[in-house]
Amino acid sequence: MTSADASRLAGRGKTAIVSGKEMDADQAAALHEVKDIFGKLAKALKQILLYRHNKERYGEYLQDTYSAFADYLQRRGQMMLRVQPTGYMMGGVDVYTDENRDNNLCYPFYAHGVRMIIINPGLTLDELIRFLNLIFSASDKGVRQSEDFVTRLWKAELQAIQYIVVEGFKAVEDEDAEEVQMEVDKVVAYLYRQLQSNTDDVARFARVDTADLDLKLQEVDQVRGNVIQGETATAADKDRIKRALHEEENQKLLPKMVVILFQLLELCTDQKNFEDVAESFLQLLDAMLFSERFDVIQQILERFDVSKKKNLREGVPELVQAAQDRFLLKMGEPQRLSALTQMFNAGPVKNLEGVRTYLMNLSSDALEPLLDCLERVEVANNRRVLCDVIAELAKTYPDRVANRLSHPSSQVVKDMIYILDKIDPPNKLSLIAGLLEHSSVVLRLETINTLGRNPSDETLPYIIKCLKGNDPQMRAAAARVMPFFAPERAATELLHQAAAADFAKRPKDEQRALLSSICLVQHPRCQQYVANILGAKGNLLTRTKVDEAKMQIIEAMATVVSIPMLQQLAAIVQDATQSKELQLAARNAALEMRNKLMGGQPAAPRPAG
Repeated sequence: MTSADASRLAGRGKTAIVSGKEMDADQAAALHEVKDIFGKLAKALKQILLYRHNKERYGEYLQDTYSAFADYLQRRGQMMLRVQPTGYMMGGVDVYTDENRDNNLCYPFYAHGVRMIIINPGLTLDELIRFLNLIFSASDKGVRQSEDFVTRLWKAELQAIQYIVVEGFKAVEDEDAEEVQMEVDKVVAYLYRQLQSNTDDVARFARVDTADLDLKLQEVDQVRGNVIQGETATAADKDRIKRALHEEENQKLLPKMVVILFQLLELCTDQKNFEDVAESFLQLLDAMLFSERFDVIQQILERFDVSKKKNLREGVPELVQAAQDRFLLKMGEPQRLSALTQMFNAGPVKNLEGVRTYLMNLSSDALEPLLDCLERVEVANNRRVLCDVIAELAKTYPDRVANRLSHPSSQVVKDMIYILDKIDPPNKLSLIAGLLEHSSVVLRLETINTLGRNPSDETLPYIIKCLKGNDPQMRAAAARVMPFFAPERAATELLHQAAAADFAKRPKDEQRALLSSICLVQHPRCQQYVANILGAKGNLLTRTKVDEAKMQIIEAMATVVSIPMLQQLAAIVQDATQSKELQLAARNAALEMRNKLMGGQPAAPRPAG
């Protein structure tokens, strides 16, 4: 303190002069303390930059700095720093100056519109390290091209460090602080009105530009660029600018709006304006759905959780929770799910995992609208994705799915069978078995396949009933699933059908299905049945009938792709007692089966002779 400063303080209370400004002595002490903290930080940064590759020791280098920060915040609460191009100010006094071009602690914030940094109690060493790493990454070209600095700040999810971003405006040196505050308030008020839009144009709030501000704001000094003379832009320059504008619109604009909305929610929201802020989040949701930015929607949901953990004003955490609950509820409303239906019908989904995550965040209230959407989805692969999500959401509500088993559309009913099969409720089989009497043969066959995939003493009676029924297609389907059941019971039922008096008159597909299952069942009686047919000897009167039976067995064996069956076919090829026609059929079947087992293309049939 100079002698002139001392004379000015004569006769006054406990005050002090810092950098030519008179202030309370306690405030002056706080400023000196902050300067000391930044002095320690500067020394720690020199060590970090010297051993930048050794990230494991960053915590050791910053320990003294962190202790000073923690002690200050515990005693004095917040530390509010105004960002300047080459330093930080507090209470109108410079507390830190950094003239370095590389790894500058201030300029990356200033260059990207950050004008205030607020450090709150609860700062951890890990958060301090992550904060500094963000500054270091500002000079990394690869990182700069992928995302802008403010977006990376938001994604870092800093809990004790907050920041205020102002884009497109600045205060000049001779402006009064109160006047500047009024001008900034005008800007914020205009942006806030944009966020309150009730029009159908859900992306209107995202198209705020300087032309709008010229019309809406008065007596606000804007930063304007100088006119620069130079060469006319080339086609390559134009393409580069177009790409940059596209990147700005699609990769940076929406994340910036997310930052603005959460700052508004955390710092400026109360019961009076909560409805408007919550509605702004819903408009943002619609914009994200329109642009298919499901990754940003997930980041918003995660940011809600981060905001609830912050040291916010009294009552604000409850407002954050209410905004999150409303956001999740509106995500599952029919009109928004209809937008997903249109996307599903447009073809392959670009961000399938993002869509799946979006749907998995929905509550059980969205189950009925999702089932309605499923009825309108026409792309098979996308229907399956939606079925998998519904199966997860309906685990505790299988009855809602079962209620749609009576739907007139066979495709919808097949989807319900698939979902119930995945949910696997205790009464699943009784629910599904009722479809065996459905008027649609497609659904009856699908039901048999579902019951066959769940072999048990409970499902076996249904399969046997179908095996002995009057419908050839259902008998064939039941025969195909019999090998999934106990070999003893499967052998008994299959051989009983093969010995039926009308077996030879049944459709060829049914005969082949039955014989294929007999070949597949690992039971001595089935193996003996096959061996008896292949070893039968015919005379002049019965040779044709015997060869037809053998050919049926070979065709049935060809459908059972396995190494043991390949060996049996090879044995028939080597059996000189078999006719040339049977040997050729067995050889072609064996070659095709070998290629299937090896993952190759089916072999070309060998011509006769």
